[in-house]
This record gives sequence, structure tokens and C-alpha cells, in this order.
Amino acid sequence: MQRDIAGNTFKFILLLLLLALGSIGLNAQNGNPYFVNYGLPTGVSNQNWGFEQNENGELYVLNRRDVYSFDGWQWEGLSVLGRPIAIAYSHRLFYSTEQGVGYFNNRENAHPSQVNLIRVDDDNFYYKFSRTNDGLFVVSPTTICKISTSDSIVVDTVYHDVRPEVFISDFFQLGENTYHIKNSALIYLNKPNGGHEMLAGLPVGDDFTFSFIHNEMAFFGTKTNRLYTFDGQKLKQFKLADQQYANASFLNGGVSVNSNLIALSTLNGGCIIVDASNGQTSSMLNFSNGLPDDEIFALGTDNENGLWISHPMGISRVDFSLPISEMSHYAGLMGNLLTCIEFDNTLYVGTGEGLFYLAEHFTYKPVDIYVKTTKQKVAKKSETEPQQEQSISEKRKGFISRLFNRGNQELAADENITIKPEKDDGDSPQFEVDYRRKQIQKLESVSHVYKKVEGLNGKVRFLVVANNRLYAATNFGLYHITNKQAKSVVKGVNVLFAQESDIIKGDILIGTNEDVLVYSTSNSKGAIKSIAKQKGAIASVVQLSAGGYAFSNEFDVFIASQSGDSITRVDLPMGELGPPLIRKVKGKPFVFLKNSVFELKDDKLVKANDFTLSNQAQFFQYQQGVFWQQDSLRWSCISSDSCSPKFNSQLLNLFENPTFINVSTDNSVCVINAYKQIFRLAAQPNDTSAKPLSLFIKRILDKDGNILNPNNVSISYAENALKVRISAPSFVRKDAVMFQYRVRGLTNSWSEWSSNPFIELPFIPSGKYTLLVRAKDVIGNSSNVVELPFTVEPPFWQTIWFYIVSGIGGILLLLLIVKLREKSLRRDKLMLALKVKQRTRTIEKQ
Repeated sequence: MQRDIAGNTFKFILLLLLLALGSIGLNAQNGNPYFVNYGLPTGVSNQNWGFEQNENGELYVLNRRDVYSFDGWQWEGLSVLGRPIAIAYSHRLFYSTEQGVGYFNNRENAHPSQVNLIRVDDDNFYYKFSRTNDGLFVVSPTTICKISTSDSIVVDTVYHDVRPEVFISDFFQLGENTYHIKNSALIYLNKPNGGHEMLAGLPVGDDFTFSFIHNEMAFFGTKTNRLYTFDGQKLKQFKLADQQYANASFLNGGVSVNSNLIALSTLNGGCIIVDASNGQTSSMLNFSNGLPDDEIFALGTDNENGLWISHPMGISRVDFSLPISEMSHYAGLMGNLLTCIEFDNTLYVGTGEGLFYLAEHFTYKPVDIYVKTTKQKVAKKSETEPQQEQSISEKRKGFISRLFNRGNQELAADENITIKPEKDDGDSPQFEVDYRRKQIQKLESVSHVYKKVEGLNGKVRFLVVANNRLYAATNFGLYHITNKQAKSVVKGVNVLFAQESDIIKGDILIGTNEDVLVYSTSNSKGAIKSIAKQKGAIASVVQLSAGGYAFSNEFDVFIASQSGDSITRVDLPMGELGPPLIRKVKGKPFVFLKNSVFELKDDKLVKANDFTLSNQAQFFQYQQGVFWQQDSLRWSCISSDSCSPKFNSQLLNLFENPTFINVSTDNSVCVINAYKQIFRLAAQPNDTSAKPLSLFIKRILDKDGNILNPNNVSISYAENALKVRISAPSFVRKDAVMFQYRVRGLTNSWSEWSSNPFIELPFIPSGKYTLLVRAKDVIGNSSNVVELPFTVEPPFWQTIWFYIVSGIGGILLLLLIVKLREKSLRRDKLMLALKVKQRTRTIEKQ
């Protein structure tokens, strides 16, 4: 028996080595999906363990210390009471901590309050939520509860088991049925009467470590880095094409991305995107292609099927809905990226260090595998046998401990993993298998690598296709590229501009630091012709339909005859600023200046009204026949019918500084961003990326910082200032959203677009107003207008009661004045009468 065991062990080790040395570990990749990396604010732990999203698009992040909301611009801590373990959203945000299960009750005039639902005793922590149509399930090692959230919050216990020899380690739903996993290895069906039935289990010694649901199928990861599926009846292994990579990287989580893809996180190998239908790797996201760190803490998805990845450097979002692939992560590129083109089914990239092309490549790399040893297996025990109590107790303690230490999962270098052979027919020797980690040299497919074209070491500024041949324009001259090698055809010139003529196909128009040249490719040897000499650094050249040429340098525009014998300088309009650039748009030559565009007609410049201009307008023509105009956040493309990009041009705003744009023959677009990255935008209908943008008012503060009720915003005249925090969650890019507002009753025009989500109204006269807010993002999505009515109470001297009291007071004062006047008149009359009487007596006495 021992001899058979040893023989089987040797065969198994040999098989592992052959697989490691002979297999191709990573499948070919055609670029990685577009993703955005977000850093964490100061004071926030770098360990994030989960993601949820509400109906407004706001993201909730389960952090080791707290739960945070994030809208792509601002992080806000919710101050959860206790150490967070899990979160879920169902009409409200629910959470579990070491203290129990609770939720946030949104109050209209204050911060959301926390309501406790379930209290926890001892270490019976609720560690997982599972969403249902009308609420949530929440699970602890002994209990499964259902929380109804549709009308009022109601909690019911649906399963409870306090036996010390078992614990609930996971829970999931398939259709109308619910299941739980005991002791990290056995799958049970929960029956309506409260009972349960064991359906399947893992081989001896292996444990489930994570689970997720994809297309009504449960997927499970194990501590031996295997992936299993469960359809409600049978448990079977899911074959990963890159199993060796998974073994070396240690699987620690997974999530369903969309109907076709699943994502697997690893401890030290980044994130593997897998085709769920066949196990093939769709793409690999790790440090080498832009992910800030290879250690993944957690995965999650949002309402737009975006994949969220948590790592020590923050969080990242992968957007599979955008038709964008990142092409610069492959090894081999050197220098700043200047130009690119797809020719003969190959991507060529010109840089400051030469010309490179993308090719398949295989390389050896040290990886870890597991070498098998065997030992006699102990007879199988039932789940209730006392011999298992100690191991189950230790397993439960480890399970509970990992709830609060999910960032410390790294395996020791000499750690052993015990599993059972996958097939056991009952007659073979009963033994357990131990695997010890060992490093070997493995043949790994990097899938693609950039290789340098031989014979060219200069700075490649332009790539031109003429007569179905590829040419590279460099600071050392013009080169013909064939069979991945460069041959010099125009030597000793510093080429600053090059493109094929649209009049004589096969002619390449060349501008150098002094001259204008034409290189003809009509014959195999080629021919060079000089058009102009000593005209300064040439910025642009076009061939005119009349047979001559127009070209420009840093300051002037010239017209040359076909032979170059006659050269005329074209006068630029007074006050116009250069440098002038000559471009052809739909066959017509135009001269572009900083703030104006002129058509070149009969050797004169005529103001063109074909282009909408602003102070922010910029013009680009990177290839013959395709013209780009950028004005603020709006991109426009004017091109010939034979070369017309079919995609949402606003996607170019995802790139902070597009330095080169090339339209391929299949109407896809290659973009170089900031001389560092290459992206490929697949052709698609222009409106497929447009989606409505959610906009809501998050908080309203008065002058003293008090939170106001959004349904009844009324402030006194003494506190006549408002600060409104608005939010439009968008994660397509950092600072992706801009806002605009106006106050009906106070202003007639909209404000300038701004990325600041705070609206401050420092002084508002008394009256009734409505704040109107709208938002848009950089790729053209826009929101509806959101209205916020509010009132500024008038000062007491402008109130009706003040007017009434003042009126009554005025009347009383007037009456008093009249009375006093009447009294004064009576007194004067009496005094006059007395004086008359006295005078009369005096006269009578005389």
C-alpha cells in the first residue's frame, strides 16, 4: 500500500511540474477594461471590505473603522456605532457590528439616526446580508434572520442552531430556495418547516472561503484556491484556465460582474476577470497594468455593473460598459508616447525612443506551486461526533477572528494545505494529501509585449501610410517600415510634420526645421523633391487642388508653386495671434489661429463661419482627412466619409490630456493620453454611452450650520444665508461632474458650470424663491433640473402685523394731534374771549 501511495505521489508531482512548465498560464488579452483609481482621505483606514449603492447612485463603502458614503467627489463618514462587519441596502442602509444589527433612519432635518434591530451576545456576530425581493436575510454563526423592509421594519428568525459542534459559515439563495453552509464545508437546504437537509460537501480537509451568485449558480472559493459551482443539487469543480496563477496568488473573493463575466480577487496577484462560460481569463488587473496594488481586500458591483476593487492604496472602479481598452500596460514601451497607428493588423507606437509594435510574447517566471506529501487518513466522522468538537471549535474561532482581520490573510511561506484527492472509488488507499509550497520556473504567457522595430532609434513624431506602406517620420529622417525593420529613405533631416497628400496619393508631404519636401512612393526606390528652403521650422503642409502647396511656420503662411520656383507669403489679418496651422477640412484649406479660422482662397485669407469658437476652443488634426475640434467639454469631428469615427466623441473627455488621436480603418479610435497611456475606443453608435445622471440635494445648512428640512426651507431675515450640498454620483473619472444653478425670483441667468458641489447664497433678500440645479458629466450624461423652494422671512418691520400696528399707531397719533390741536384752539378761544371781556370792561369804565 505504501508503495502504491508513493507511486501515486510521484506521478502527481510529475504532473504538476509538467503543467507548470508546459502550460500557458495567462490567456491572450486584447487590452484591459477602463478603470479609475480613487485614493482615500486622510484618517480613513485603507482596509475596505464591501460596497453597496443606493437608488441615487451614492456608494457606501464598508471600512474597517466606519461606513463611508462616496459620490465620486467627497467621502463622508456615517459614524457607525461599533466595528463594522457587513452592510446592505434595501430602502435604507443596514449594517452589522460586534454590537448587533441596525439601520440608518433618514430624518429630514438632521443627520440620519441609527436604529438597533438585533443585539449580539458573546461572539454570535452577524457577518453577512443577502438581499431578497422584500428585504434582507442576515446571518450569524448560529442564526438566520429575515428582515422585511418594504413597509415597516420586521425581524423574524428563520433558523437557529446553538450546538457547539456546528456553526453557520455562509448563506446564499438560488431562486426561491435558501441554503446555508456549516463548518465551512457542508451545504444544507433550508426547508420551509424550519428543518434542513444536507446536499453536498467539500473533500476532507478543504474549506469554503467565499461565495457569490452568478446566473442562478452559486460559486464557491476554497482555501486550496479551487473554484466550485453549485446548481441547487450538485457541487462540482469549475475549471480555471489560469489555475496555476490562482494557486500562486491565493484566491480570496469573487463577484458576478455581468451575465458573461465573473471577477476573482487574490491576495497578491490582483484581480482575474474570467469568462463564466468556459473559465478562460478575459483580462488581468494588477500592478503591472495600472492597479495601484496587487493585494485585494474586497470586490463589489454597482447599479451600472461597474466592478469595485478595494486594495491598500484605496479603491478602483472597472467600467465594462464603456467601449474602451487600455493598451499601454504591456511591457516593452520606452519613452514618451507620441503617435500610433494600426497597420497590417498590428499596433505600432512611436515614442521618443523609437518605434514599437505589439506582438505575442512568452517568458519564464518564478511561481509557487504545491508539492504533495501523503499521510494515512483518519476515518470519517459525522458532524456531531465529539472527536470533531475541538477542530470545529478552532475553525469557528478562526472564522470569527477573520471577520475583524480580513486584511491579514497572508499565508506563511511554509504553510501546509490539506485536501482530499478529487476521485475516490472506495477501493483506493484512504489517505490525506498535504501540499507544501515550492517555487519553480514556469512558462507564463504575458500575452503581448511591445517590441522595438530594428534600425530606428530616433524620436518618431508621425506614422504615415502611403501606397499601403508604413513610414515613420523621425528627427533623423523618414523611414520605411517593412517586416518589423526600418530602412532610411530620407536621411539627415529633422522631420517636424508629415502626412500623405490628399491630391496625389502616395506623396508624403514633409516639413523639417528648415525646408518643405515631398517624398514620392510611386516607385520602389522613391523620389524626393524640395519645395521650399530656409523657411524656419515648418508646422504644417497641405497640397492645394490647383497643384501648388501651402505651408506654415511659427509666424507665417506661404503658398508655393508645384515646382517650388515661386513662393508667396500670405498676409495674416491684423490683430490675429498665431502660430498659424494649415489644415484641410473636407477638401478645403483652412488656417487656424488662436481664436479665429480663415479659409485660404486665391492666396488670401477669408473669415470662415463654419466653426463655433470660444476662448477655450482647440483644433487638432493628427492624420489626413480627420479634423478634431475641442471646445470646453465638447468634442466635434469633421472627416471624410471614408474615415469617420463611429463612437460617442465625448468619451475623449475621460482623458485628461489627449495628445494624439488616430481613427483606424474599422472606425475605432486610438488615443494617447498625456504621452503615457494608449487607449482603444471601439466603434459603436454614438448614443450607447449616454445615461441619465442622478442629481439630488444632499444637505441644506443655514447661516449657523444647522441642517434644514428640505420639504420646508424657511429661514429668518437675521439668518438669511444658505449653503446647499448637492450630489450627482458619477464614477467615470475623477471630478467627472459639473453643476449649474440659478435662483428663480432672484437671478435670471444660470451660473457658470463648476465642479464645486456646494452652492452658497451669502445674502438673500426676504421673499419666496426656488433654487434650480442641474448637472452634467464629462461624457455627455445630464440630469433633470432639481428644484428647491425656500423662503426668507421678512424682517419684523416688513411684516403685515408691523404695518397694521404702525397704521393704528399713526391713526392714534393723528387723533391725538387733532385732539391736542382742538384743545389748544379751545383754550386760545377761551383766552381770547377773556381778553375781549376784559377789554370791554376797561372801555366801559372809561
